[in-house]
Formats: sequence, C-alpha cells, structure tokens
Amino acid sequence: MEEKSNSIAGAPKAPLDGNAQGFAASPFALDDQFLEASQLFASHDVGVLKGNADVLICVDTSVLLLPYKLGGSDLSDIVNVYRLLAKEKRLFLPARVAREFIRLRDQHLADIVKAAQDQASQIKEPAKLPPLLLSGLEEFEKIENLSAELTAARTEYLSALRGIIGRIKAWRGNDPVSDLYREVFEAEQIVELEESQKALETEWQKRLRNKTPPGYKDGAKADTGIGDFLVWKSILKVGIARQKDIVLVTNEAKSDWFVRGGNEPIFPRPELVAEFRRESRGRNIRLMSLADLLREFDAKEEVVRDVQQAERTRQNLQVPESALANLQSLSNEQVRTWVGEHALAMRIAETESRERESRARGDMRSENWRAASEQARAELERYYSTQLLPVMQALHSELCRRLGITIERFNMDHIALHGSLAGPRPLADAAAYLEELARQLPA
Repeated sequence: MEEKSNSIAGAPKAPLDGNAQGFAASPFALDDQFLEASQLFASHDVGVLKGNADVLICVDTSVLLLPYKLGGSDLSDIVNVYRLLAKEKRLFLPARVAREFIRLRDQHLADIVKAAQDQASQIKEPAKLPPLLLSGLEEFEKIENLSAELTAARTEYLSALRGIIGRIKAWRGNDPVSDLYREVFEAEQIVELEESQKALETEWQKRLRNKTPPGYKDGAKADTGIGDFLVWKSILKVGIARQKDIVLVTNEAKSDWFVRGGNEPIFPRPELVAEFRRESRGRNIRLMSLADLLREFDAKEEVVRDVQQAERTRQNLQVPESALANLQSLSNEQVRTWVGEHALAMRIAETESRERESRARGDMRSENWRAASEQARAELERYYSTQLLPVMQALHSELCRRLGITIERFNMDHIALHGSLAGPRPLADAAAYLEELARQLPA
C-alpha cells in the first residue's frame, strides 16, 4: 500500500526484512501458511462481478489515490461504479486505507499545483523580430498580427490556469475525489479492527519473521510494513463475517502480494488464497486493478486506458521515504532488495514511455501524433526527476560508501544517475549499473 506511517509503539528503529531481524523463522512456517492440505487443489476463481451479490469489493490506498493521477478522462465512469457498488452494499474500505489516504491526499493535490505552475512557467511570449529590417514585408505584418493574437491567448490561458491553481489551493477536504468517497464510504462500509494494537503487533512480528504475505517486503519502513497486514486483517474480518468472495482492487505489484512474471504481477500469492479460504470457510479472494474493475462494469475504453496508464506509472515499486532516511542502518540484503525493486521501476517507466512514443509515431496520420509523442517524453522526464532520480542517487551513494568507491562526477555509461536521460536506454543502463554494484556487497 502507499502508507508513510508513524512508527507503532515498540517497533524497532531500523526494522529489517523478515527473518533478517535476528529471529529464526519457524521450521513449520510452510505448514502454518497452508494448514488445510486437502483444500489446496481447489479452484479459487471468483467469477463475474457485475450484479453478483456473492462478491464484495474492497479498495486499497493506491486505488483511492489514483484519480489524482488521471490524464484526460473525467471521473464519471469511476463515480458510477462506486455508486452502484455502494448502493448494492458490496463496497467496503479498511480503516487503515482511509487513514493512509488522508495522510497522502494533500500531497497529491500539491503535486497537481506544482505541475500547473511548471506548465505556466514554460509558456513564453512570442519572440519579437527586428522591425527596421522587415517592416516593409507583407509577411512581417501577418506575423505581427499573429504574435498579438498569441500574446492575448497566452494571457487568457495563464489567467485560467491561475484560476485553477487558486481553486485547488482553496480546497479543504472538498475536492471532487474526496466528495465521492465521502458519499460512498459511510461508517458501515469502513472496517475497523477489534484487536488491541499489542495483539496485532505480536501477530505481525510472527508473520514478518516467517515472511508470511502480505507486507513483509516493506519491512524496512519505519512501521515495519504493518500497513499491508492491517489491510489484510480487515479483508479477513469481512470474509469471516459475511462468508462471501472478495475482490481487492489494488495497484499493488510487489512480490508479497503477487506471483510475478518478469515485470508483471500475475497471480495472487497462494498463501493469501489459502488463508482467506480457511478464514472465510471456503470462499475465494481475487486481486485486480481498477482498470480491470472498470472494464468488467462496462466503462468507456478510453477511461480504462487512461486508468491503466496511471496505474503503470504509479505502481508502488519505489523505496519508501523511511528507508531512504535510514539506508546506512539497513543490511546489505535489504539494500540489494531495494536496488532490485527500484531498478525494476526504472525499466518499467522507460519501457512504457518508449512504447507510448512508438505508438504515437506509428500513427502519423493522426494530427496529434507529435504532441502525443512529446507528452510521453515529458511525462517520463517529470517522473524521472521527481520520483526515480532522488532514489537512484541515494542508493548509488550508499552502495559506493559500502564498497569504498569514489563517486564519479560524470559517466556516460550511466548518465541517468547524473540527471540526464540522454541516449537510447539511459534508465536501463543505470539500473544495470546499480544492480552490479549491489551484487558486489558482501553476503
């Protein structure tokens, strides 16, 4: 999930991943995770969602935040699906997700303001041509008229843009996305856990030692990654109480939620399937993206594509801020893990951007192909500079410190570490370099 949480009481200052905390995993961890061997060969298909009262829908933090990252689509299809599910009493929300959303929402709004301000700063006035030399030419008069029109249009555009920025800055929990959630998530749809914090922490520490999914991949967070576990406990609570199939709509992609094939999350972890079936007396769990949910509810295909793009761009594969602040306290194994996760994010971002550029160039009959290609490039540049580069440089610095290597001021072989995306595959090259350094760390 997307939690940037405060530390829970008693949590270690620099928690480690799984059994790296100094405690041995149980030799019976596999048996504990798959208690009912006789049920392991059963199908766990959930079936159709639309109109199926036997399937409940849960959404996680990454999905709640996704509308703030959408491009050109409106929210109407998402609104309609949520309203329908709420009306059918099939929609619920773990309390932890609500808390994570509130913690992160305003930063997403602030990012929109920053993007609008950056766009405003890039719109320049038309350049002036030397009048003495050109004033007698017919074309010069035409250019002067067009320049005046451009200047007027620029002024009008900037005025409207500043109006939007002012509206966003005036929001106090009443932006359109928050208004929707306030409508569809009433108190009865929000699931609070009943166990004490001490009991939950004790159970979480056992799961962390045994690397029982979900959440153990976030063991380097300040709260030891307990957020995913609390969301999962809420899902189990609903499964126990309602004894129905559940779909978790998530933008999660980490390997403690999914069995992955290369860059793609494919199957839910079998431990999750087995635990949910056991606790809910034979019901099934399915993990799916918001784009897939919208498609099953017959949303417009352009909306589905827009959501897919936002999901791919924002998949939570980056190193948490808490881990960045404590890199020197982490084990070599953990640093290698974070390098691998971030290298994957770098490759995904670069590959998908190149694919978008290639599709745009392949449709040169379209009037907007050049703008679409440039937009894909600009989005990658923005994502790289704000999300990828700070983590790349922090990991590079820490790897060099541990290996006793002097940081090079500039190297064309991994130029992306120096703030440039020049070259055919700069992010892939930098990812390979970071992975090579990580492999040199002692075991």
